[in-house]
Amino acid sequence: MGGIDDAGVCISALGALLAWSATLKLRFRTEFNAAVRTWGFGPTWTRVASLGLPPFELTLAAGLMAAAFNVGNRTLMCWACFLTFTAFSAGQLWVWRRRPEAACGCFGRSSRSVSTSSVLRTTSLAVAAGFTAVVS
Repeated sequence: MGGIDDAGVCISALGALLAWSATLKLRFRTEFNAAVRTWGFGPTWTRVASLGLPPFELTLAAGLMAAAFNVGNRTLMCWACFLTFTAFSAGQLWVWRRRPEAACGCFGRSSRSVSTSSVLRTTSLAVAAGFTAVVS
């Protein structure tokens, strides 16, 4: 009978984190939108980020959860997660360097500013996804 292996546990944890983050962004949409406006992306990219990030994160989370149980291409989903967290880290770094007072918004309504710890957290998630892609 099939189960979940060690890599599957890591993959499902990454998927659960993305699902939780997206759910909070949707639940606290007003606060998340306010955080996105502080990032300084301009009106078009602010709208894209506000409307696009939660469904993107939920879609990736669903793919990761399926991949954790060997449904679909596990390696491809891990690399997609790696690229996503790498892009998020680069975006956070860009925002942090240009607008130190900008709100993070990673979990919807947090009023915390983008900081070294948020960039390092997201970079650590990218490393975990990349490592899992290599070993799975």
